[in-house]
Amino acid sequence: MHESIWQMIAERPWWHFAFVGYMIYLTYLTTKPRTISLRSLQYSVFSLIALSMIALTTATYINTEALSRCLVMFLLGSGLGWLQFSTYQLQAIAGEKKLTVPGSRILIFIIPTIVFLKYYFKDQLTFDASALPIEKLTALFMTLTGLTCGLFTGRLLYATRIVKVGPFVNANN
Repeated sequence: MHESIWQMIAERPWWHFAFVGYMIYLTYLTTKPRTISLRSLQYSVFSLIALSMIALTTATYINTEALSRCLVMFLLGSGLGWLQFSTYQLQAIAGEKKLTVPGSRILIFIIPTIVFLKYYFKDQLTFDASALPIEKLTALFMTLTGLTCGLFTGRLLYATRIVKVGPFVNANN
């Protein structure tokens, strides 16, 4: 039996509501056009790849099949990241290494839905890693790592291409 909504609200600390409110405010900001520096995009991609490589050092069962799966998913993710950014109608600012990104309404639906589902289904889902053999867990981890790093790399490559060849917009706009 689920608790009432008022009981769930009463159990939460005040800072939790401030954090959720700030997340919803950030999702509102994504609906407006914004300017992104190419350098900040590069930092996020290189940080993700570096952290993924550090995490891969903890994997105990790495073989050529897992590495090849990671490489294939990296290439697939790069193509998907390129394709994703190509649909965003990005424009570079002339003379600067910055991009103008149109707003998107997808996060304004996703984040509140996740927050609602988290509070509606209060019970946490647990994952028992010991239930999977370590070989399968490592293969899954390397597959997801390759896909994620590829997505970010494809986005970065497309953004770099836009900054070099255009389309351009004036800095005053």
